Amino acid sequence: MNEINFGCFCLEGGRGYQEDRVVANFSFVQSNTNKRICFFGIFDGHGGQLVSEFLAETFFSKLLSHKKIEFQPLLALQEVWQSFDEYCYSECLRVLKANNLPSLPVAGSTATICFIS
Repeated sequence: MNEINFGCFCLEGGRGYQEDRVVANFSFVQSNTNKRICFFGIFDGHGGQLVSEFLAETFFSKLLSHKKIEFQPLLALQEVWQSFDEYCYSECLRVLKANNLPSLPVAGSTATICFIS
């Protein structure tokens, strides 16, 4: 694969802290094709950086360890997103109950990701 250059710009806006996270990973090689895959992710935090930070730290490795990633990458991606969504919701419920809160905590993230092979 030829050299890939990339850049990013983050703006915290009026908050005084950054809720967003950016990931760039060039290290994965598919065993069936011996091709290198690059992963880029922008995780836009909502209600704090907790979810976007969690996604930035764990999403790529979870996706690469999925059993369908090499032959059905779209299905693997859908299933990993579903598992993250379910996990985040269950964590919000756990925090709600553990702290006797009147409503679910406000936390989340949107994501834009890209694979290049």
